[in-house]
Amino acid sequence: MNKGMYITVGGRELPCRLTMGAMLLYKRNMQKDVSQMSGGDIEELLMFMWCCVKCACKADGVDFETDFETFCCQITPDDLNAWNEAMAQTSEDKKKIAGEASSADGCEYEPTDVEHLQGVAMGCMGMSKDDFCRCTPSEFYAAYDAWWQRETDLERGRWERMRMQCLCSLQPYSKKQLRAQDFMKFPWESEEQKA
Repeated sequence: MNKGMYITVGGRELPCRLTMGAMLLYKRNMQKDVSQMSGGDIEELLMFMWCCVKCACKADGVDFETDFETFCCQITPDDLNAWNEAMAQTSEDKKKIAGEASSADGCEYEPTDVEHLQGVAMGCMGMSKDDFCRCTPSEFYAAYDAWWQRETDLERGRWERMRMQCLCSLQPYSKKQLRAQDFMKFPWESEEQKA
């Protein structure tokens, strides 16, 4: 089982954490993205909590067949408040981590639609739907960063091989010694010189 928050529902301690699957399930049930939740709507909060429990249980192989109405009947206001505080703390911790990461690599993460992220994961990165749904947002972004760096490195390699082919083709016709950067300079080379 993964480490994380646990809540008691109907006398059973169950895992409860944010996963990409929970965000998808919430969107399918509420017809809007998690980023559009209004904090004051108790039904939205309970639905989000139910989605987090349901998907965490599925990811951990824990049996959870409780429907949304039954779940709501078994949750007390204290349970909801404790969960809300834990989610807020987790969110603050992740913002600090993301802030440190974004200042280190110069990237900022924009909130985006969870279905768009699923499309990137399955269509570009080659993740299965099950793997995507089991990821927490921070796990997904770590996988995305690694994939994006790999893709960037591959593309740079293609361009540099092309430049070398051009150099080899042009050198016999030149009276002076050519350097690859003399006729084709790439943006990442000027970035490297600045650093």
